[in-house]
Amino acid sequence: MNRYYLVKEDGTKIENPKINGLTVEFLGNDSLVEISEGSVFENTKLSLASESKIIIKKTSFYGIRNTWIDASPGGIVRNLFIDEGAQFVRATFVMRDEDNLKITIGKNCMLAADVLFRASDGHQIYDLENLQVFNKSKEIRIEDNVWMGNSVRILKGSLIKQGSIIGLGAIVAKQFQEENVAIAGNPAQIVKRNVAWSKDYIWDYKDTYQQDESRAASIFAVKTDENHVLWRVSQESSYLVIMREGVGNQVEHLKFSLKENLKLGENYYLVLDFISNKSTAFTTFLSNDSGKMNRIPNFHVTENIRRKIVFPFVPTVEGLSTVALSASHFPENTILKIFDFRIEKMK
Repeated sequence: MNRYYLVKEDGTKIENPKINGLTVEFLGNDSLVEISEGSVFENTKLSLASESKIIIKKTSFYGIRNTWIDASPGGIVRNLFIDEGAQFVRATFVMRDEDNLKITIGKNCMLAADVLFRASDGHQIYDLENLQVFNKSKEIRIEDNVWMGNSVRILKGSLIKQGSIIGLGAIVAKQFQEENVAIAGNPAQIVKRNVAWSKDYIWDYKDTYQQDESRAASIFAVKTDENHVLWRVSQESSYLVIMREGVGNQVEHLKFSLKENLKLGENYYLVLDFISNKSTAFTTFLSNDSGKMNRIPNFHVTENIRRKIVFPFVPTVEGLSTVALSASHFPENTILKIFDFRIEKMK
């Protein structure tokens, strides 16, 4: 008997759920699919042969899109595990034409477009003298926080350690035992060590942090709108606690008033030091009294990890007087603890 469940946050299971953007196709018997509550899908299909198992933990807010997990017949016993925080633009998992195939994807992995995982060669390669097959499959294992660029190919037996980056078009066909490396080429090889990555817009962290290094935290540089319909604001000894309590189609920006208007063309930087209980992304908007907006690029955050953003910008709109955090991706019961939130002029 095949089993398909939505696993709720409290551990209870809903049998045969309807999940938007996800199609599950059982093409054999005794297979299992478990999807964690809160996962996001778009144009994604799972095809399972007999005695197979696919487990997907809660995805990122962006989710898994345009993806086909092909564990269809041509063998039995396929196992795919995708840990929480997955963000896939477009991917294909080929897990067929051999028994006992396995792929494991770690937490917070990001795949760009046209990424291919091939767990088996699909056909035998054997020695003519003794007829021994020597291209049997081995597990593909991708550890936490790995970013893969467009058109990456991951072949059987590959291992990518945590924090690594796979460059555009790389073909990976072996085990890389080092963490935090950049891998590129065909065949893939390490091109840089001691690297890390972020989903954020690119800017110069070092220079901007040096601007801010002597500044004490000052959450009171802005004034919160405590009457906002979707948020409740409370003040504690060293930080503000901001909780989203409402749902629906109302405006979802958390607004603050600046002490003085920003000047067109001057150099400023935004400081935001906070913890979120949800993995998400948000955009900061600045606006003037006429409602004209000056947007700052998205920032991405992982739940329960404190983060300080120091981002330089130059206003392109005259008389900016308010700053807002867009909560368009914040689910209900999001809690932000803000230790520092202000805008400073570059020295």
